[in-house]
Formats: sequence, structure tokens, C-alpha cells
Amino acid sequence: SEAGALTLRVHDNLAPWNDGTWRFETDGEQTRVVAAEGATADLDLSVNALASLLTGFRSATRLERAGMLSGDPAAVRRADAIFATAYAPHMPEGF
Repeated sequence: SEAGALTLRVHDNLAPWNDGTWRFETDGEQTRVVAAEGATADLDLSVNALASLLTGFRSATRLERAGMLSGDPAAVRRADAIFATAYAPHMPEGF
């Protein structure tokens, strides 16, 4: 939704090739993600929390309040702006 950059420490026990530190950069239209091993992470989260964040299902603030994400307050607010969606996902049929 908004231009910005974050370094994410992602934990993934099921797909260890995803487990690591990643640099996420976007201009609001195009996004680039590259491995950033050794970099200091802005946010620390599980792959499940990342999926919720990327789809717009949950904001970074909401994930942090639920204990599913950690990071400094400025990075959490930046993530809220970067991953904001005009419309939240909606699924009227439950599984």
C-alpha cells in the first residue's frame, strides 16, 4: 500500500529454506525481497504471522498485541502502513 522497507526475521519449521532474515522493499507498486543473513531484523515473526500480514488479514499492530510478532514500535507502525490493504480479506464460508 505504501512505499517502505523492512528487514524481517522469519521462522519456518516446515520449510527451512524460508527460515532466516529477509529484506523487504517496496515502492507501493513493485516489491523486492532478498536474503539478508546477518542483518538486524526490524520485525521477528513466524511464517504464519507473515502470511496474515501479507494478505492484509491482520495488521502488524494486531499481530504484535497477540504475541505473534515483535519489533520496535516504529517498525510495527511502518509495517502497518506498508501492508495495509484497501479491503480486508473476507471469506463468508467457514471450513
